[in-house]
Amino acid sequence: MKQHLKKAQQSLENKLNHLSEGGTISLTLDEAAVYGVDQSDFLPAEEEVDDGR
Repeated sequence: MKQHLKKAQQSLENKLNHLSEGGTISLTLDEAAVYGVDQSDFLPAEEEVDDGR
C-alpha cells in the first residue's frame, strides 16, 4: 500500500510542477487520496449550480 501511495505522490508532484508552469492537470483517485482531496473540492457551491430553470 505504501508503495502505491508513494507512486501517486510522485505523479502528483510532477503534475504540480506542470501546473506551476501554467499547465492544467487532472487527478486520479489515488493522487487525490495522497493529499485528502475529495469530490466536493471540485463541485461548485450549491447556489452556483445551474439546474436548468
